[in-house]
Amino acid sequence: MAVDLASGGAIAKNPGHYGPGFPRRRGVRPPASAKTILSQVRPLSNCGSLLVVVVGVRAMVDREPKPGMLRVTIEQTPSPTDPEGADEFYKALGILIVAWGRLEGHFVVCLLTLLNLPGGKELGTQLPMNFDRRAILWRKAFEAIGPLQPFRESALKLLAEIKEVASDRNAIVHALWERFAPNEPTTSIDILTIKHKKGTSDGIETRRQTVTTAMLKEVGEKANRLNLTLEPLSKFLTRYRSSQNPPPADIRTV
Repeated sequence: MAVDLASGGAIAKNPGHYGPGFPRRRGVRPPASAKTILSQVRPLSNCGSLLVVVVGVRAMVDREPKPGMLRVTIEQTPSPTDPEGADEFYKALGILIVAWGRLEGHFVVCLLTLLNLPGGKELGTQLPMNFDRRAILWRKAFEAIGPLQPFRESALKLLAEIKEVASDRNAIVHALWERFAPNEPTTSIDILTIKHKKGTSDGIETRRQTVTTAMLKEVGEKANRLNLTLEPLSKFLTRYRSSQNPPPADIRTV
């Protein structure tokens, strides 16, 4: 799976950054030839195939969108072609997803608590779905609500780290995944992400990353650490909210 830039003929492995777990990467390799603009499906093995679609894309090294070839691996997961170490890779990926879900849930509960504090209506009346808007709500709360101001520095530090993990998680969840890299000393897969990009005619930008088991473990461990680090602050918010407006005795758990 790669972007074959028709003009220069090279497949650009574009630099991108999704937090410390996924460092920048550069390099160029010879292209696969693109002889048709029609979608093609050709077999990779007896258990998978390769879908080839030529589209207009903008890689990070391009100033303007150029014709490019997106190659998507189509096979079952796990695959009989997976190398030794694939089980550990999948396990690390699963732990990361669950750890992020718990961290995000914890963070969302804190945001909802902030909205229900005295003065919370100045922050808004609805929970934002976009992470950047959630970050604005979080910053505003710890800057504007008096009893929260002593926690401002630690709260903003937590926010920055949570945003890094969110970016890594989004890169993983929304990526186009290749097969495992053959003949590599560590188990790894190249991924391609297609992101919205303002100022481009087609509104998209492509980025390539290599994901290893070690990277997945690092991001999962960070999500777990942040979830526990957030606990003292969330407990304070809960106690403060209850002291100002205690919940009714017959309140239900949803």
